[in-house]
Amino acid sequence: MSDNMSLLSEEPIALIQQSASEPPKTHSTEDVDVLIIGSGPTGLMLANCFNHSNVKYRIVEKKGAVVPAGQADSLKCLTMQIFDSLGIPNLVNEGACQFDEVVFWDPNDGGDIYRSGIVPDKVPGLKAIREVSLNQGKIESLLLDNIRKYRDLKVEYSKVPSDIYINEKVLGDPDEYPFVVMLHPVDNSPAEPLKGVGDPTKIALASVAGTRESVRAKYVVACDGAHSWTRKRFTIPFEGDQTDSLWGVVDIIPKTDFPDIRKNCVIRSAKYGNMMMIPRENRIVRFYVQLLNPNTDQDIPAIKASYTIDSILKRAQRIFSPYELTHSYCDWWSVYQVGQRISRHYSIHNRLFLAGDAVHTHSPKAGQGMNTGMQDAYNLGWKLLGTMQKKLHPKVLSTYESERRPVAQELINFDRGYAQSWAKSATTSNVTTPNGTTSNGTASNGVTSNSVKSNGMTSNGVTSNGVTSNGTKSNGTIADNDPVSFQAMYMRNMVYTTGILIRYPPSELVLGTTGPSKGPKAVQFEEGLTPGMRLPDFQMLNQSDAVPVSIHKVMIADGRFRVLMFAGDLRQESQLAKINALAAGLVSKKSFVNLYKPASASIDSRIEIITLHASPRTQVELQELPEVLHPWREELGWDYWKVYADDQDIHGEHGEAYEKCAIDESKGSLVVVRPDGYVGMVAELSDLDSVNKYFSGFMVPVLQ
Repeated sequence: MSDNMSLLSEEPIALIQQSASEPPKTHSTEDVDVLIIGSGPTGLMLANCFNHSNVKYRIVEKKGAVVPAGQADSLKCLTMQIFDSLGIPNLVNEGACQFDEVVFWDPNDGGDIYRSGIVPDKVPGLKAIREVSLNQGKIESLLLDNIRKYRDLKVEYSKVPSDIYINEKVLGDPDEYPFVVMLHPVDNSPAEPLKGVGDPTKIALASVAGTRESVRAKYVVACDGAHSWTRKRFTIPFEGDQTDSLWGVVDIIPKTDFPDIRKNCVIRSAKYGNMMMIPRENRIVRFYVQLLNPNTDQDIPAIKASYTIDSILKRAQRIFSPYELTHSYCDWWSVYQVGQRISRHYSIHNRLFLAGDAVHTHSPKAGQGMNTGMQDAYNLGWKLLGTMQKKLHPKVLSTYESERRPVAQELINFDRGYAQSWAKSATTSNVTTPNGTTSNGTASNGVTSNSVKSNGMTSNGVTSNGVTSNGTKSNGTIADNDPVSFQAMYMRNMVYTTGILIRYPPSELVLGTTGPSKGPKAVQFEEGLTPGMRLPDFQMLNQSDAVPVSIHKVMIADGRFRVLMFAGDLRQESQLAKINALAAGLVSKKSFVNLYKPASASIDSRIEIITLHASPRTQVELQELPEVLHPWREELGWDYWKVYADDQDIHGEHGEAYEKCAIDESKGSLVVVRPDGYVGMVAELSDLDSVNKYFSGFMVPVLQ
């Protein structure tokens, strides 16, 4: 091996075995800015972050096409906001199923289930849809279609890396290509037919005849799943454990007399464990069926392998008693073992990154895996883009791991308690194996169905916010098996699973109440706006045409920062004077407006200023506001999409942005919003110096 080409030898890269030779000669070599390994939702989300750029990238994928059926299916409101910022159409219009209610079913004294509670599937104060379901293949197609609005991308299916070589000497130069990645085609024919008769995730990968090639890359991002080749190649520890809990997941078109078959249902039986139902597109319903409880001494791998679609549905039928459940069509099924794992490292020298299932795994019942993976990519994407475009200092790349790994660790901690709660609600002494016997070897033919069906409901003491103190523990598990405790636990955790509680730690990109030791001062309001948390979503009215729009739809995902100016009530002369003074500072040479943009570029090319005032819209004239707030361009005229009002629309809806963000209309505020929609800092309206100092901590000035 040459003295500049190696498999790195410093911690944390000392995790790689040494190679005895230089990269082998291949038929072709190509240079790319980014090589993305894996074209699932995480990899495609990363690619979408490059839509408004000329970043050159390739995506290789071991699968032969988009996922045809099954896999992940839940999208939470935070992910849907991200889709909005990418310009992806309304998901409900694309066939996604919207959830408005969660229905709980519990066993009565006779063992049959009855409807024990109905709660709204929403979080108090959050007006957006909390979650929808849509199969992963459709989600991948939507992400691909969105990319193809900007470039002619062809995912390179049936192609995988076989080795990675690293040039240590150029790692510090962002313009160099430290990676040489060997690629080769594979045969990924399904080991079994896709629908109804087997687990389609079993893929036989084997090298096939075809062109082998090498790719030189500035950056490599591995989104290659829980069995990540990249993570294993670099021998990065995947820390955690698996429980003895087995669950079956089945996508079928059910034929049943169950009254809530098209609702999100949580069903607990007295003898046969628990089940979750999620309605899907095209009449499909997903069933998560508990198959085996923890703390058993049985051979888990052998039992897992012995399950079939029929044995899983047999268990579901027993849980369903006294209702009937049959099917004629199965779209997909699988069996999984509950486990929680996290990668010790998310990056290698901030040039190779891992994301999604490659760095964290957990049980699917909370619907977090795909959402968290796409949010990983969204966090990394704009940082990579800004670094490659020389807008951001490369040091920002280190915040990917420091921000996202704690999120995954917290999720895993949550998932352990959540999974325990689900397991605890079943009676462990009568859990059956696939052959219909109980754990003590006695026959189990299911409970009788001679009891009366009950379609009634009770509130069971669940308060309007879904939280009760009775029977709950702080770690998210339940103290008892009673319906009240379980429902309270479920409702409490609904807030967490939206993703809106994520808070990134202080860094150059996130200023807390004090900021860095030598950095600018910043203000954290008592509630509403918190640096490191996502900007709350709210409606606002366009000043020019009165059309209502969501703030996150305005802030498109193009890599730009936004300075959101809460201008206050402009009818007050004192407030208008503040705005005029601020505008004068913004156009100065020392302002962030001019320091970071090329001379020939528009004023908003790197940092966009969005103004939101608190006056009645009809009492403010756009042309009376400073030009920097609605800039003029010779070829386009005035910009009518920079100034908005926190006012009522013609339908009577009011965004209440100032109230949601806890901002005093008589004072206003400056809020820096990162390209991923998270608050970077909050300052007083007159404190332009702090905003300038914030940007100086990581942005690269343009030499005029």
